[in-house]
Amino acid sequence: MVVVTDVNEDCLAHAEALFPPVEVKEKDGIDLHFVNTGKMENPAAELRERTGGTGFNDVFCYAPVTAVVELCSAVLGHDYAQSAKDSGRQKKVL
Repeated sequence: MVVVTDVNEDCLAHAEALFPPVEVKEKDGIDLHFVNTGKMENPAAELRERTGGTGFNDVFCYAPVTAVVELCSAVLGHDYAQSAKDSGRQKKVL
């Protein structure tokens, strides 16, 4: 599963037009979702729900905005978040 998030509906619509989820699923077997987190009451909880509560194995953050970085950290799976913390790769956002 790949989940692409943004708060800009136009950006999400453009990305979805470039990578239609049904076609991506048929061609590559990837369950692709485009999600507007700006419309969610609790984005971290709602995104984690998509993983059955375990969190995502990988999270890529392309906007160095505190709220986005914190959301990425909140949806990262526990095992990876712990190993990243232990290795010093994950840093606390001030």
